[in-house]
Amino acid sequence: PVNKADDNVISLSDIYKFRKAIEFMDRNIQDAQRDDCIDKAEEVYNNLLKLCGNSNILDYNVLAVLNQSEGGFLDELQERAMKDLFRPDRFNQLSLVAFVQGCDSLFQTITFFRASVGNASILDSYLEGVINCLYGIVVGIVVISLLGFNPWPLLMSLSTIMVTTAFAVGPTVSKTIEGIMLIVVMRPYDIGDRIILGGSGKEIVDPVEASKSWFVEDISLFTTTLRYAPTNEVAMVSNGSICGSRLVDLA
Repeated sequence: PVNKADDNVISLSDIYKFRKAIEFMDRNIQDAQRDDCIDKAEEVYNNLLKLCGNSNILDYNVLAVLNQSEGGFLDELQERAMKDLFRPDRFNQLSLVAFVQGCDSLFQTITFFRASVGNASILDSYLEGVINCLYGIVVGIVVISLLGFNPWPLLMSLSTIMVTTAFAVGPTVSKTIEGIMLIVVMRPYDIGDRIILGGSGKEIVDPVEASKSWFVEDISLFTTTLRYAPTNEVAMVSNGSICGSRLVDLA
């Protein structure tokens, strides 16, 4: 279980570094293509190979130097992450295929991350618009009251219209609001995640059930675009319908 009391406090320096990283990705990766990434990875591999003498396979220790700090100390977390990314063999060597696959995986991760940040910004702007609208209504009522007018008859008339409308489209509006709250407030998944909708209801997801997962391709305020892993089919699902189903995020 996650102890919420252990949450780290985000400093202004962390926010500044995060924004600088986003600016760097927008400037250098925005127009990049996957084929370009693969070509550059092969070029970098051949350049690094020159540091290994006459060997045709790259020694992983050439890359491991990047995991050392200025004082020469090894960053174990960064070392573990780099090994998980490139996966050198038991002789601590890295083939061209493994290096390119690692770079390609990193490129896709960054692409999904940029899409997630952009999508989160759009959802946040929607939420900000709703809050501003409610704030404007409250301020308008206060201003009308200060001008000597009684706003309550108007509010009663509007409430009557709203109640009548609610009886007509109540279930639909309820589902829509529930879906909006799911995406804007709870955010159980993000772009690039692999999720399971429905399923067997088991606490532990077996490999057969995991193979029938969906990839999240896009998230809007009202719908989520999914791609079915086994058949590569694309479906657009309303967020309200997702609220009523079992959801497992395989990330």
